Amino acid sequence: MADYTPEELLIGVPLWTRALVAELVRMVTGVVMTERGVGKWLRRHGFSPQRPDRRSHRQDQAKVSVWLTQEYPATAARAKAENEVVAWVDQCGLRSDTAPPGTSWAPKGQTPIVRVSGRRCKVNIMSAIASRGTLYFTEPFQR
Repeated sequence: MADYTPEELLIGVPLWTRALVAELVRMVTGVVMTERGVGKWLRRHGFSPQRPDRRSHRQDQAKVSVWLTQEYPATAARAKAENEVVAWVDQCGLRSDTAPPGTSWAPKGQTPIVRVSGRRCKVNIMSAIASRGTLYFTEPFQR
């Protein structure tokens, strides 16, 4: 279970749930377990429910390690010598008609509703943070 995802084993989605672990146990051993029993078993064996990190499937860890140990220190040294800063940049876009992420509780059979404006508006913003914590922003661009 620690080495594969349910998707790789062709039994479900990319993340492990208690139901999928119960299915894996049934497939491998023939033992049928309840979801509650699976939860107890997982805790006893050092597993805990966690929100996963998001990483690109195209990320090459060897290249990342080289960049962190060789390229970035050289870039930081050059920036310091030139009295400049290294900044980490990100771009974000928001739309007024996008529902908030996640789930919500509601009575059975009554889907929760999120009220959004009938006028669509999109805002893009670019921000950067320097290695010493200084923040930089661009003016938002609206469409």
